Amino acid sequence: VDVGIAKRVDGYEGDYPPMELIDDFPFAKGKTAYRTIVDPNDENHCFSLTGEAAYNRDSAIVETFDGFKTFTVHIGLSKRLQDLTRETEVMHTINRLWYAPTNANVVYSSWFVSSDNGRTWRESTRRIKTISPFDEDVAYAIDDNEIFITRDRAMTWESTGITLPKRIADSVEADLYEDMVLWVCSTSQTVSAIYRVDLKTGTVKTMTKENGLILNNPSKFGMEMLGICQSPTNPDILICTGRDYPCARYGAFITRDGGDTWELVKDMPECAGGTNWKFHPTKPLIYRGTMQGIFVLDYQKYFEMNGDDVE
Repeated sequence: VDVGIAKRVDGYEGDYPPMELIDDFPFAKGKTAYRTIVDPNDENHCFSLTGEAAYNRDSAIVETFDGFKTFTVHIGLSKRLQDLTRETEVMHTINRLWYAPTNANVVYSSWFVSSDNGRTWRESTRRIKTISPFDEDVAYAIDDNEIFITRDRAMTWESTGITLPKRIADSVEADLYEDMVLWVCSTSQTVSAIYRVDLKTGTVKTMTKENGLILNNPSKFGMEMLGICQSPTNPDILICTGRDYPCARYGAFITRDGGDTWELVKDMPECAGGTNWKFHPTKPLIYRGTMQGIFVLDYQKYFEMNGDDVE
């Protein structure tokens, strides 16, 4: 956000690659670019986002077929979002992108779905929050804190009958190991909470400051929970950001027991914009994108250094 889009320097191998900014990326305003996804079958075919969805302004999908040398901006989708905004008087933006893990031809965004790897797009009537890791037809939406599910790639939606108690924005992720389970963050500044929602049983597990979700010297305004992410090699390890918005503090919280207890990651810089996490697919590394750069946490070494104590 506000920096640009970067890629690994060509020819470098390793877990901590030097990065270089990409030239000529089609920024809309400022240098806001985020949510890059790579075609599982072609590393040069990627989608990214430009615009200022982070600030609730216009956004657009950008596609490249040559590894970010040339770009196509999906102007038609952006115009449709602008029309929807005028029709509903509610801002419509795209701030999420996914390839369906079970079908590389299926691409989801916040408001549009493609079944042919981006050649054509179909509109969703609800804002898509996350997708299923197990079924390319299944995705989830949350409207007025009520959870909805689609089983036909956002053509129709049905209520799950579950409504969460606090304001929910875009920090929603499907569990990588158990079908029909969601991890949902509250963006309320009065209550800091993470919810584990089992849609099969209707069970909602709530995690709050009693579970360790509290910053050192917190402000009186509370903390928003953002950007939750689960390890692809251990179901019990998750990480997320706690944002004390008035003080511009972005703490990192990690759990090693599936959410029963959380700990504030020691010595992790509280950098602005630090809400995006990505686990290495095989190694105990977590990458954190911020407005001040990329940070890497070796959580295996971190756990060894800090034992089993939770502060």
